[in-house]
Amino acid sequence: MNIIPKSGFYAALALALAVPASAMAQQATTIVPGMRVEGSAGGLIGTVTAFDGTSVTVKTDRHSVQIAKTSFAQDKGRLLLGMTQAQLNDSIDRSLADAATKLVPGASVVGSQGAPVGTISAIDDQFATLKLTTGKLVKIPRAGLAAGANGPTIGMTASALDAAATAAAAAPPAAAAATTTPATATP
Repeated sequence: MNIIPKSGFYAALALALAVPASAMAQQATTIVPGMRVEGSAGGLIGTVTAFDGTSVTVKTDRHSVQIAKTSFAQDKGRLLLGMTQAQLNDSIDRSLADAATKLVPGASVVGSQGAPVGTISAIDDQFATLKLTTGKLVKIPRAGLAAGANGPTIGMTASALDAAATAAAAAPPAAAAATTTPATATP
């Protein structure tokens, strides 16, 4: 089962899903925000906050995470997952801790198609500065990076990231500030 914490880090859970066959046989219902997510043995895990057709975003008591639709069974207007809320939270915590050890200066970053896009030049709690393979420096939200099987990844190709960096550099200062302000603004 693949989960993607809202912080943007991808995680693979090693826990096997144990959803009863009787629950799998139930007629599928539409997945909608507000729908309950429960463990297959009972107990609230969280609620659905979004569904994009392939991934269900679930809000637990501590995390918001995307989980592949195929990881769930549906039963009586609720989704069933083969783990408890504590197991899901613990798995996300471990994935985030593992990701943090891989997102360090000097780490090579690959794009969405597995090709190198550059290296992490600097990183803090909010932002990462990437030195692209073209030599350009790009500052992105830290949440834009994920710890993949082959190290840090970004959901863009090298050419798309380079084009976005070029466009941002060419944008007037007011437009550039408008694109970064939401990430750093405080109420």
